[in-house]
Amino acid sequence: MLNGGTVNGKRIVSEKGFSETITKQMNVGGTIDYGLGWFLRQWNGHKVVEHGGNIDGFNSQVAFMPDQKLGFVLLTNVTGSPLGGFAMTTVWKNLVGEPTPDPNTTAGPTGPKPEVKPAAPANDANSEVGTYRLEEAGVNFEVTLKDNTLMLSVPGQPPYPLEQVSGRRYKLGSPAPDGFFATFDGPARAVRCGRAIIDAVQPLGLDVRAGVHTGEVEVINGKVGGLAVNIGARVAGLAESRELLVSSTVKDLTAGSGLVFEDAGVHELKGIPEQWHLYRVLDVAS
Repeated sequence: MLNGGTVNGKRIVSEKGFSETITKQMNVGGTIDYGLGWFLRQWNGHKVVEHGGNIDGFNSQVAFMPDQKLGFVLLTNVTGSPLGGFAMTTVWKNLVGEPTPDPNTTAGPTGPKPEVKPAAPANDANSEVGTYRLEEAGVNFEVTLKDNTLMLSVPGQPPYPLEQVSGRRYKLGSPAPDGFFATFDGPARAVRCGRAIIDAVQPLGLDVRAGVHTGEVEVINGKVGGLAVNIGARVAGLAESRELLVSSTVKDLTAGSGLVFEDAGVHELKGIPEQWHLYRVLDVAS
């Protein structure tokens, strides 16, 4: 792949065929495109061609940066892990150079751009309080200060404490769960939101995965639960980093919505009867 389809000077793949392989054939969502079997994206102005895969007990990630003649391969003995995306970004940063942050795109509270002021001290928690918006998904997040602790409120979830990692970087503190779920009034909207979240957090150096299922839910003491929620969680658990999987129910109900799927095989969902046919979301065009 790094030699453009040649091995030891012998061409294995025609120049045209190789070019089409790493040329955009469709948009998966946001800034992620799809060639012929490869995902395509930009990293700090450099084209990255990549794909990963996993089965029970194994996870892999393969990528290369054509203009830098750099390749990346990571094989792990875990079913799913963010290690691939993290390690790949670390390799790019060290060998190609770390991206220069754009001060005009720094995340912050919504509203008119404030007057430029000296940066607040790292321990000035009051400067972080406000409303933050994930525009791609149309979701607001509230950050408040309670008893000298920053709290993050996610729609449909209880507040979670934020623990400072460094500077303005924070992580969710205990008792934050491994993931979140949300309910929607239609499966197509859920799929588009999931794809938007995956794409929106990548520039922040975060890799997430998502799963969508549709079915009846139970509301107990104001909280949503039931078998449909458990199935959705199991589907998400089988997704790779930066991947969105859906059940066959979702695929069938979104016919004609413009969503494009790829067969992801039949799987057993832990604690769920029978086998389930899953599909990978490739395109969310309306």
